[in-house]
Amino acid sequence: MGCGSALKGVCFALKEARFALKELCFALKELHFARKEPCPALKELRFTLKEMVSALKKMRSALKSHPRC
Repeated sequence: MGCGSALKGVCFALKEARFALKELCFALKELHFARKEPCPALKELRFTLKEMVSALKKMRSALKSHPRC
């Protein structure tokens, strides 16, 4: 496997991870609003996950612009 196809695999994995985290954020948002009382921990967790989604997007972007070996 060449470097180019390895990078492509990593980019795909980052995309999949980002998608999964976005789904988790959405589920946490629904849980947060379904509760009778606000839960600051859920809100904080969602915020942290959103930061992770953003970081994954930046990593994928950096890898996509990486010159092929």
